[in-house]
Amino acid sequence: MEKMPTAHFTLATAGHVDHGKTSLLRALTGVDTDRLKEERERQMTTDLGFAPLIFNAEAGRPEIIAGFIDVPGHGKFLKNMLAGVGGVQIALLVVAADEGPMPQTVQHIKILSLLGVKGVILALSKVDLVGAGSGKKTIEESEDDCRRLLQDYGLEVLLSARVNAHSKASVEALKLEIGRVLLGLLSVESMSHEQAEAVGTNAAVSTKKVGGAFLAVDRVFVKAGYGRVVTGTLLEGELKSGDSVYLTGVGLSAAARVRGLENFGRKLDKALPGQRLAVNLTFKEEVLLSRGVIITGSEPQTFGGILAVLQDAEGGKLEQSKLPMQVKIYHGTAEYPAYLRWLDKRQEGGYFAQLAFQAEDERYRAPVRLQDRFIMRWGESGSDIAGGTVLTGDRPAFLKRHAVAPLLSALAELSFHRALDLVLSEYPRLALKESELSWFLPGSLETRALAKENEIEHLAGHYLSFARYEKLKETVKEALLKQLSAGQGFVVIESLRTAVCPFLEREVFGEVITNILASENLTRQAGLQRQGDRIVATAESGVNAKAEALLVLVKEKAILEIKELASLAGLSLKDAKQYLEALEKREEAFIVAYDFAASAAEIARAHKILGKLWQSKRDISPSDFRESMQISRKYIMALLSFFDDRQVTRRVGNGRMLLKAPKAD
Repeated sequence: MEKMPTAHFTLATAGHVDHGKTSLLRALTGVDTDRLKEERERQMTTDLGFAPLIFNAEAGRPEIIAGFIDVPGHGKFLKNMLAGVGGVQIALLVVAADEGPMPQTVQHIKILSLLGVKGVILALSKVDLVGAGSGKKTIEESEDDCRRLLQDYGLEVLLSARVNAHSKASVEALKLEIGRVLLGLLSVESMSHEQAEAVGTNAAVSTKKVGGAFLAVDRVFVKAGYGRVVTGTLLEGELKSGDSVYLTGVGLSAAARVRGLENFGRKLDKALPGQRLAVNLTFKEEVLLSRGVIITGSEPQTFGGILAVLQDAEGGKLEQSKLPMQVKIYHGTAEYPAYLRWLDKRQEGGYFAQLAFQAEDERYRAPVRLQDRFIMRWGESGSDIAGGTVLTGDRPAFLKRHAVAPLLSALAELSFHRALDLVLSEYPRLALKESELSWFLPGSLETRALAKENEIEHLAGHYLSFARYEKLKETVKEALLKQLSAGQGFVVIESLRTAVCPFLEREVFGEVITNILASENLTRQAGLQRQGDRIVATAESGVNAKAEALLVLVKEKAILEIKELASLAGLSLKDAKQYLEALEKREEAFIVAYDFAASAAEIARAHKILGKLWQSKRDISPSDFRESMQISRKYIMALLSFFDDRQVTRRVGNGRMLLKAPKAD
């Protein structure tokens, strides 16, 4: 029978100092996470500790490894606590039953909520002290207070248990319950979409596209016989022994090779998302490693600043802040000093913000990923807290202020198609390369799927707004026909590009030309063909390119004399009339009162105006018609004669009556 794959969960402990987190973990796992001498002497966790809880495989159930990160509860060690919960999706909240929630309990819950943690295992510790004289609350009161607090911050209680770390039976019961909760979370079919997104398991992450490896380093040490070792939770992708990796962040940019991998003492050839890892690294040259470094499978993009959506956990303190102000950003396991430069209230709640990292040089640019969550602290004591989601990297110069909020709204709502359409409508060079999307679209996104018919066009590895693309095609077509009518019967494509849109890449312009020539009307009626780097007008078509060029001129004017039109097109009066007659057969242009010409669109507009005048006044006077059309009396009388001849109108006294109603839109 094939062995079921091991499932991995990473959980952070959270709670007030001296509520028994470390003691409970020691009882559950047999590991003392107070690894520092100072911690053992003070009996207070000041840095991160790690311990595994392993549930052996049974019939129909895989092996489950729950990796616990023991984070400090004391307010002075908030920075270390933030490093421990980055990327964690489930928390073990430990609250002393005799005291209930305390200040650090509330602070930790706020941070868990802001980082998107959805599920909490509530452990009411020290139940043996309740009623012993030292406690102020009953177990029921503490549990009710905890549940209300968690509900206020949108955290679901996956399990509530009462435990005494010194009672083996109590601890074993809690261990059994934790196993049941984790096993339940493994069943993707039974999970809601939100739960599947929240749980960091192999089953959950397999439902979305997995990018390259991404691991935030939370501990660095040297092991005899091995060398440099870092630890962290693999959030995305795969890592294998022998892989070449990149390390970036907190002032470091270096390449390395993975010498070996371990998961809580077990050697691995390959690591998968959700696993807690120790990674043995080798470098070509000496580097300074520290917590906060990001390990990636390929060289990541870094940003000097970001646009983000913020959620203020302090009840509107951001609105009272004077900008710009210094803040600290916590992303992954790193801390970045930054400036909050711009803030805008969001309709759906929260704020849009611009943050600039205090980058001394390129190495201090932050390797944040789009749609990643982070924590922001500010204020004199750093106790004011907000949570954020990275929406874009550095804002490009072409994106003007009026377009920023609509773009951020689309990205905050994960409407990437709308975001792309908005950026394309603002981009001055019309066609945006796929490689130029990474400042606002996540790398794991299938961008080709965002190209939709009549909305977004994809040409030669570039994206264009459909509306701007259609306008571009019309502009190129008009310029092409004009050049053909005035030249030697062919146009050099590069000359056409230089004249119309020199900023457009040659390969994109080439596809625009291909699509224009693929138009049945143009190839059949104008007889155009592409021959190498030229567009040639053939003699086979009934109406040549000069007729098409004439039509372009007709469309530019409401109505004009054929004599003037021939002069503009460089044609004889005879040829101009011949081409107009051909266009009239196609109902694209019309000869008006023998000496004038108008486009089909202009004739249709005039007919609609006649309809409106007749409907409102039951009479059509030349003066009213002229005022509505906004053209000279000479052209108005020619148009009225045209409609009389076609029995659309009939002269009655000094005015007209309407005989045929215009076509409905």
